[in-house]
Amino acid sequence: MQRPLSLLITGLLRHIRSTLTRLSPLALIFFAPIVEGTGDAHSPQPAQRWEALFEHLESVSSFSASFNEERHQSFRRTAQRFSGVLRAHETRGVAFHYQERRERLFLIRDNTLLDATDGRPEAVSISDDARDLILAVSRIVQWDRDWIERNFRLSGSYENTEWELALEPSSARLDGLLIEIVIHGSDTDIRKIIIHQTRNRRVEFSIESIEIDPSWSSSELDTYFPPDS
Repeated sequence: MQRPLSLLITGLLRHIRSTLTRLSPLALIFFAPIVEGTGDAHSPQPAQRWEALFEHLESVSSFSASFNEERHQSFRRTAQRFSGVLRAHETRGVAFHYQERRERLFLIRDNTLLDATDGRPEAVSISDDARDLILAVSRIVQWDRDWIERNFRLSGSYENTEWELALEPSSARLDGLLIEIVIHGSDTDIRKIIIHQTRNRRVEFSIESIEIDPSWSSSELDTYFPPDS
């Protein structure tokens, strides 16, 4: 016996909705009209959730957060651990203030890594590979969406308020530097960034106590983001 056309359409829409939940955000945005209005009215569709998340991340101009960094390598039994404060400002760049072991302050400004520990930023001499990897992290932290979508293939999933986004390099340059970057988040906050450089090496940044658009005084800005000398 033939099934009514309405039941066939409903079944097809359910299948599409289930499939889209695991597709890349770009694909979700493209297919959004197909699933519009087919789910719970109080629960945003996958495309809407990704777009809302990306728009929020793009809108954050400045923030401060505590971080824990773990560097895992196969030849070490235990990970190297560091902690500190991560700050970002729309014009002054990204600052990694390491406070454990040896206190250090590193800035990423104008595509350059600077050591500002003594208050006078100076360019750090590092390999091109290390520089490009650090710059990639800074662009993700500040959510440079255009750059991210040009250089990575994105795929993600949501489970309630928790989400995971995998960034697989699509540019030849980054493809030679890392396997993928995985971002874990809750609601609209990034909570962890995992950089898989090789199968035997990865770096994990856990982010906590996030403050969006903090009210920094001019003296605090000069302390957190020392101006170029």
